[in-house]
Amino acid sequence: MNRGMPLRKWASNDPTAIQEVPKEHLDTTVQIGDRQAIKMLGLAWCPTEDTFQIIIDNDFHLPVSSLTKRCLVARIAKLYDPVGILQPVIVTAKILMQDLWRENLTWDESVPQYALSKWNEFTAQLPNLHRLHIPRMALPSEAETILHGFCDASKRAYGCAIYLRYLDEDGGIQSRLVCSKSRVAPLKELTLPRLELQAALLLAELYVRIKDVFGTRIRQTKWWTDSQVALTWIRSDNSKWDVFVKNRVAKIQIATNSCDWHYVPTKLNPADIVSRGLAASKLVRKENMKLWLNGPDFIVTGSCPQPIDGDVAILEEVETLPRLLTATVGPDCEDLIAQYKYHNSFIKTRRHFAWINRAIHNLRIKVMKQRATTSYVERRTGPLLLDELEGGLQLLLRVMQATSFPNEVQEMHKSGRITSKGPLQHLNPVVRDNLIYVQGRLANAEMTDDAKLPILVPKSHPFSRTIIRYLHEYNYHAGTDLVMAEFRSKFWMRDLRGHRGDIAMYCMCTSQTQAIRATNGTATCCPTHFLIARASFSIPATIQDDDTDGVKTRWKRVQKLAQQFWTRWRTDYLSQLRCHAKWTKRSPNAQVGQIVLVGDDNLQVGRWPFGIITKTHVGPDGIVRGADVRTSSGTYKRNVRLLAPLPIDATEEEDNDAAMD
Repeated sequence: MNRGMPLRKWASNDPTAIQEVPKEHLDTTVQIGDRQAIKMLGLAWCPTEDTFQIIIDNDFHLPVSSLTKRCLVARIAKLYDPVGILQPVIVTAKILMQDLWRENLTWDESVPQYALSKWNEFTAQLPNLHRLHIPRMALPSEAETILHGFCDASKRAYGCAIYLRYLDEDGGIQSRLVCSKSRVAPLKELTLPRLELQAALLLAELYVRIKDVFGTRIRQTKWWTDSQVALTWIRSDNSKWDVFVKNRVAKIQIATNSCDWHYVPTKLNPADIVSRGLAASKLVRKENMKLWLNGPDFIVTGSCPQPIDGDVAILEEVETLPRLLTATVGPDCEDLIAQYKYHNSFIKTRRHFAWINRAIHNLRIKVMKQRATTSYVERRTGPLLLDELEGGLQLLLRVMQATSFPNEVQEMHKSGRITSKGPLQHLNPVVRDNLIYVQGRLANAEMTDDAKLPILVPKSHPFSRTIIRYLHEYNYHAGTDLVMAEFRSKFWMRDLRGHRGDIAMYCMCTSQTQAIRATNGTATCCPTHFLIARASFSIPATIQDDDTDGVKTRWKRVQKLAQQFWTRWRTDYLSQLRCHAKWTKRSPNAQVGQIVLVGDDNLQVGRWPFGIITKTHVGPDGIVRGADVRTSSGTYKRNVRLLAPLPIDATEEEDNDAAMD
């Protein structure tokens, strides 16, 4: 000052400190309500209360009739907030700016009317911020403190806030907001757990920037998030996550201790106000102002909230992002199997489709983990398993059926069943797992489940021959009948006998082993051969049967032959009776009171007796298979095949008799 450079704009919260300063060197004051505040480092400071205030220019909150992106950015930048006290309010303006960015407007182009209305509503509420008074002193000089950091994210923005917990001069526990920061969510949509991880990273970076200010007075740090998914990522080894999660978790673990991260419910998380944004009129409310400026009550009391179950947290965390999925469907299904040159081997093709199934399964697991919808299903790795090979075969057959029967498959996807008309009407088809099975007439036969309900294989598809060839080679180049029986034990093809020539061709291509017959020691020399000098061709006069169990042996042989006949009949003949040659449409069932002719092989047709059905017997398939018939000679139980219904029932006949009387 003696050098001719007097210092001006002196101000202090203690009047005795500036009583010797001339009045012309004191700072000028600005009247704000009933309190006096002065500008200091871009902030309004009230010396009498030693608090910071929020001063908004008078022309800032006036409504405007037109606005551009350039003007909007300039006005948002005027909201000077170095420590983040106004972040809940400013983030709403940032979200509005991001919405305009999606409109692809130029900098000097007028914004739409909806954006102008939102901006005028935003600025009209800014004068309410004058009610905020933030204490200037954040921490006593000698007090030790505990830092509590909170982070949260929404689909539009994410943010964090750091609070101090310390003992005041009277020994009471106090908590106070130190700083906060917010960012809008990126234009490229991320899942909510990843946005929560971004918020946690923002909190860690903010802590690195302020920790040197407090030095050694920080006794403990605690970090809070309401996302169990992000919490699991931070506490675990980052090497097992994908690149996005791994890099951010590594930065968080370097800046903070993973053991200091805890769960907090959303209602107690003050960072939720930053992530969702809050109007100025709502921020100054008592409950919101207390939560924002002082944090939740458990910071002071020290009672930490109890963590919730991980599964419930994951379900609460998921918010499905809107997605637009498009697909192009042609009129015909392209036959990729017939065009692929390597599809001449059944084993290779089945493995190819099994690998496709595994890739689809692992991709679904990846998507579900990104959306955090499940944590129990694991990715499939290693060699293919038996069930995966079976799933590959089913996928292969679905493609074959979609290629050969496009109309039936389309109807199957629409209604879940196959029409009773068309080329499959004689097969009684059923649909299971998006596959067409042939039920036929053997649902109650004593056969295996696969033989009762085989999968329909199109005859016209080229890969059908590959399946037959595989069965021929798998059964060691067996004959035609055995290959057909093996095929029908699991599959069904119309006119399978038409492929007998293909099976015979496969047999002709098989090289038969040519064995050399040994001629040494084929005949036994006896003394008789030396006497007559030739072999004797006479038979003994009597044949003695030394087998005392002849009857039992013959009985066993007959049983074995009967079993062989039954096996051949079941495999070679029974499987051919699957198609309905007639009766493809269900006829009306026999009903009680119906007049019928009772068939009898011992009588002529003209002498068959009349009868009335008194009771019906329903089979397992819901169709009447038998009935009790009352005739002039008594009541008998007969098969419905022996009953010929007449086009008149008993009730109509009784009505006619009553009318004649």
